[in-house]
Parts: sequence; structure tokens; C-alpha cells
Amino acid sequence: MDQFLIDLPIKVVITIITAIVSFATYNACRLYYLRVVRYRLLKQAEEYARKHGNRVEVCLIASVSTDIEEAVRNYLKAEGRQGMPILKVHQDELFPRKEEVWIAYLERFKNEVRKTREMGATRTYVFTNVPIAMGILLGAVLHNGPEAIIHHYDSHGYYAIGLLVTETVVL
Repeated sequence: MDQFLIDLPIKVVITIITAIVSFATYNACRLYYLRVVRYRLLKQAEEYARKHGNRVEVCLIASVSTDIEEAVRNYLKAEGRQGMPILKVHQDELFPRKEEVWIAYLERFKNEVRKTREMGATRTYVFTNVPIAMGILLGAVLHNGPEAIIHHYDSHGYYAIGLLVTETVVL
């Protein structure tokens, strides 16, 4: 018992040091990964902008339950915009009656919108497959950013339905 009490402070110190090193390593790896992703997106956006009149355009996908990325890629390809950077927020299951799940999805969407701003996007192509209430929240987030072209899906595929700019929503 006495040996256990003598060794206890050493074990505690080793545990604390291990936790600190693990935390620092995780954060360093995470920051490196974020830089790599940001660099790739910026490079892709610059290449796309050179091909399309120096206009930085980004595709933003928000979907729940059904992943719409393939349909969006087909639309962009048909429009001649297949090199556009694509940012996506997807959730496999429908929203439950828990506010925190809705807010978490909205926060993930906000993070993607922040990335579009960091890239210097002047236009965002928005494709959604979300409940109407979430669509309203996403529109409020997009209202503060660059112009957004909103797309709708029907049995024939996607088509642009309007521009989300300040002039569109001012009463």
C-alpha cells in the first residue's frame, strides 16, 4: 500500500503529460489537414476562375437523407462548370425533434459558407435537399455572403430559380 502511494504522483504526472502531448499532436494534425484542404480548394478555385473570366464561383450542397452530390455534378457538367470547387454538408438521417441536431447542422453549413468567403467567392451555386424550415435558416446564413444562385430539383433535374442578393429580400 505504501509503495502505491509513493508511485501515485508519478503516475498522475505521466498521465497528465501524455494527455497534453496527445492533445497537442491531435491539434497539430488537425491544423495541418485544414491547411491542406484549404490550399487544395483555393488552387481549384483559382484554376476555375482563370477558365471562367476571373470569377471565383463555388458550389455549395446541403442535403439530408438523400445525397444529391451526383445529381449536382451532372448539372454542373451539363452547364460547363465541372471544375468548380464543391463544398458539401450532408446528414444521412432526417432531423429528429431535437433542436441541438438542427443547430449542429446549421453550424456545419456556416463553416462551409466561411470557407467560400476565405476563397474569395463572388458567386455561390446553392443546391439543397433539406426541410423547408432548415432551408429558411440556410437562406438567412447565405444572405450575408456573396450572390447565391438558388437551384430547384424536379423530375427533369436541377435548374436555377433565382438570385439571393440583398435586393431580392428587401421589402
